[in-house]
Amino acid sequence: MADIVADTRAEQPSDERGKLTLPVPPARPVRAMQAGPGEFTAMAVVWGAFGLYALRQGFADDRSPLVIVGATAFAVMFVGVVWPILALRRVAIEVHTPLDAVVGARVAIDIVVSGHAHDVQLRVLDPPTPWLRAELPASGTIVQRPTHRGVYRRVRVEVKTNAPLAVFTRRRVLVAMLPSPLYVAPRGIRSAIELSRLTSAPHGPVPAALSYAAADAVRSVRPYVSGDTTRHIHWPSSARRGEIVVRDFDPPALVGLAIVVDLRGGSRAAVEAAAARAQGIAELVLAEGAACCLLTFDGAARTTFVACSRDVGRVLAAAVPGAPPEPPPGWPIEVVCP
Repeated sequence: MADIVADTRAEQPSDERGKLTLPVPPARPVRAMQAGPGEFTAMAVVWGAFGLYALRQGFADDRSPLVIVGATAFAVMFVGVVWPILALRRVAIEVHTPLDAVVGARVAIDIVVSGHAHDVQLRVLDPPTPWLRAELPASGTIVQRPTHRGVYRRVRVEVKTNAPLAVFTRRRVLVAMLPSPLYVAPRGIRSAIELSRLTSAPHGPVPAALSYAAADAVRSVRPYVSGDTTRHIHWPSSARRGEIVVRDFDPPALVGLAIVVDLRGGSRAAVEAAAARAQGIAELVLAEGAACCLLTFDGAARTTFVACSRDVGRVLAAAVPGAPPEPPPGWPIEVVCP
């Protein structure tokens, strides 16, 4: 993927025409003459040497049949170079991925390849997966393991073929824009934090969907109004007063932690480790039923109240080095940096 590099695995789709087939076994290394976006094969060397020998002997001995054979050899080479170049010109790809992934975890990439080239090999780049063979048009699934977090909006796929004469291997790198971004979250690293710090009561606006760590406490009773649930009716007080009254609750005590994720001033490895620690801390806070606020920079300073691990992963996938915002007043703070 555009900015995503490590251990990859490819599933084995069925060996039917129109499907991506089994991984191509690694070929023996050969000396190749580089030719821009492709290379000549050992077969090209054989045809070239044979053509030169035939032409040389034909002109030296004035033997026209050898000249014709030599010219034919070079014509074969010409066709073997031009054919795969033209075959890959109209190859196009369409790629679909899930919305969320985790560093090091398997991601299924669905690929549809259109065109009419034969004996095509393809692989997903960044990081490269094993080569798969296909007869176009074809479709299938390639499994990749991303090694860096991030928000990915495109996928690079390399295709190559040397059909039909195995003289020249043509390569193309195709870029497919994803219909929806792929959020690759860091793999959380569990960190030892004192959960007693979560007892402080944060202040300020907090989404109602977040969990609360304490139950509502009854403060008093008040007259019933339309819309109150019957479960809150306090029947003894209603009998004494001669009117229906309901319990009046104190607002719940909200506890939580503000995690300041400052990714400035570190190597790439240190930055990724910091993001992984932030993921682990946020998951621990949410597992305790407390509220969690992430303060990050993704091109702009962001204050995000997260309610689940997926939300945490998406926020940290987009985080880059930069100055995070100030935490909400009254929140206990945990600073995570490289």
